[in-house]
Amino acid sequence: MKKKIDKLILCTICVFLTQVVSPVWCNTSDQQKITSAVEVIKTYGFEKNIAVLQGDNYTHKPVKIIFKDLSEVNFSYSKFYAISANDDSTGDLYILINNDLKDSDVKALACLILHESNHCKKNAADSVSEEMVAHTQEVMLYIRILEDDATLKDRTDDRLVVRLNKLKKIYDDAIKAYITGNTNYVNYLKE
Repeated sequence: MKKKIDKLILCTICVFLTQVVSPVWCNTSDQQKITSAVEVIKTYGFEKNIAVLQGDNYTHKPVKIIFKDLSEVNFSYSKFYAISANDDSTGDLYILINNDLKDSDVKALACLILHESNHCKKNAADSVSEEMVAHTQEVMLYIRILEDDATLKDRTDDRLVVRLNKLKKIYDDAIKAYITGNTNYVNYLKE
């Protein structure tokens, strides 16, 4: 009997220490890959987005991040990369990542989660400006990751990396067009 009580006390202490010592964002998901992706976001300094994931959002609760068959939510979502959604019955806020992306690179998942965190800030319909911010942050994180790990862009077997490469090309082309079309730069820059 004493051994059972000792085990119960030890388990209770371990659970308490885990809750006290673990970073809050670890409570958003029990999936190690997602937790690692959120850590990537933190590592690259997106503190406001981390705060949103931790509960600085309209629900005042941590965002739950899970992989899910998005066609179960709505068949039209079957090819989406991810969606943010709230459960009106519990007040919980979710980032649902398409099951197809379970094998994606952790750093690519970080970019996607960063994007979706922008949709968790307020309880309102998405807007063009919100999508622009979300996509810009996503591609900025990807660019910074590529500075540290240029080989990520070569993962053409990863649907999420392919998407990020397309976003980066759009961003690069737009910035290049702005610079080369600006007379202030034309005389000073070499191709």
